[in-house]
Amino acid sequence: MKKSLKLLIFLSILGSAFSIFAEHHEIFDVVENADYERIKLLVEEDPESVNFVDERGVNPLFKLCERLGDEEDLDKREILEKIFKFLILYVVVDVNVVETRLPGFSVLQVAVYKNIPHHLVKLLVNNGADVSYVNSFGDSILDTAIIKYNAIEMPYFKELGKTYNYLMKVDAKFTEKFLDEFQEKIDLQSEVIENLKNTITFLKSRGATSMELIQ
Repeated sequence: MKKSLKLLIFLSILGSAFSIFAEHHEIFDVVENADYERIKLLVEEDPESVNFVDERGVNPLFKLCERLGDEEDLDKREILEKIFKFLILYVVVDVNVVETRLPGFSVLQVAVYKNIPHHLVKLLVNNGADVSYVNSFGDSILDTAIIKYNAIEMPYFKELGKTYNYLMKVDAKFTEKFLDEFQEKIDLQSEVIENLKNTITFLKSRGATSMELIQ
């Protein structure tokens, strides 16, 4: 246990030391701003820019997965997906970069954790992303997907139960607007859960395993 703790501390210090020498590059700002045309120009000017790393030791593709998972604007999500496909299909980008800070997520792991569209997860794996990677905390890619799924699914059904109990107590004429708003929220959450289910099914089909089950 002490040896494991020392190793984790060492890796954390190593990651911090690495960040001192990392250089920020415009391509990370372009990803943040979801600027498809600009990223094409940058890559044309300097093809190696797609593999530059920031202070966390991650490349633009890693950053893009985080950005995709956090973006709520549908138009921007569409542009970010376009950038994602461009980086995977038309340039030589490292799909197995691992962040230097703990727990050391890989590109695929952060993609799963951020629950990006499962067809993009497929694209990552089909282009070489390692489904067998395990981070410093002992979580595999599949573990990350299952943890995320459980974190979303349980509150989802809890909310459904609370709403059902509420509707049993109030006059129906006051609930129409509430039901419309609630249904919209539930539909969106249902899509999120379904996407994760598809991701988990796909990962299993490609040989991903759970470290929890192995132990």
